[in-house]
Amino acid sequence: MTPALKEASSNTGVPFDVLAGVMIKESRGVSVNNMTNNAGGLMQLSQVKFEELQGRYPNLLNGKAWNSPEGQVMGAALFLKEMKAKSGSWDGAMALYNGDENSGGKLNDPNYLTEIHKLMNDIDNHLPLPS
Repeated sequence: MTPALKEASSNTGVPFDVLAGVMIKESRGVSVNNMTNNAGGLMQLSQVKFEELQGRYPNLLNGKAWNSPEGQVMGAALFLKEMKAKSGSWDGAMALYNGDENSGGKLNDPNYLTEIHKLMNDIDNHLPLPS
């Protein structure tokens, strides 16, 4: 999974630890489907959101399936990049990722940012990650 995270980080400017932290928080690195939120894959990015992003970024998403690891990671990176532009910070971007991009950053999970910051610290310090 590291190559897809590195590629997405390089192509979008989203820090590697932000992408990896979101992935671990969203799915523990296991591609799962959450039919309650119509989301799935490593990053829990919905097919609708992926297709919207694919229309805006065909050079980065064409040829990738929404639920493939590569599609999920690149799609999530592009969405996070857009949300950073909207919110002004990576924390704001992650809050919008967890909540709803139109919610003003209201989190679905009140511990989301705290947990991702811990994961980011563990990633940056090469500590064991949850499985």
